[in-house]
Amino acid sequence: MKTCEVCGKEIPEVPIAKIFCSKKCYLKDYRASHLMHLKEYFKKRYIEHKDEIKDKVSKWQKDNPKRKLENNNRYRKRYPKRKICVGRLNDAIRYGKIKSKPCVVCGKKAHAHHENYDKPLKVIWLCPQHHKDIHKNGRNKKV
Repeated sequence: MKTCEVCGKEIPEVPIAKIFCSKKCYLKDYRASHLMHLKEYFKKRYIEHKDEIKDKVSKWQKDNPKRKLENNNRYRKRYPKRKICVGRLNDAIRYGKIKSKPCVVCGKKAHAHHENYDKPLKVIWLCPQHHKDIHKNGRNKKV
C-alpha cells in the first residue's frame, strides 16, 4: 500500500511517479505546482474576455442572491475592522470633518486608501488606477 501525496490516505500500489487517491487530490497538487502559469493564463483570459466575464458574474449574482449575500457576509466577518473604518470615514466626509482630495500621484478624482484600519480618518487619496496598483504591489508599499 502507498499513501496519497496530498491527503495521506492509503491506496493500492500503482507503478507511476506520483500517487493520488482521487482526482481532487491530483488537481490540488497540480494547481500548487502550476500556480504561476495558471495566474498568467487567467489574467490573459480575463483581459481578452473582460466584458463576457463581467456579464456572466452579473448574471450569476442576479440568479443567486442568497449565495451573493453569503459571500458578502463571509467577507464582512473576515474583515470586521474594514466595515467600521469605512463607515467612520464616510460619516466624517458627510459631516464635513474631512474633504475628499485628488489623487496624490496624478491629481485625478480619488478613492480613500486606508493603510491601517485602526486609524479610520488617516487615509491616502488615490485614483482607481493607483489604488489598484498599491493593492497589487502590497499593502504597505508606496506607489
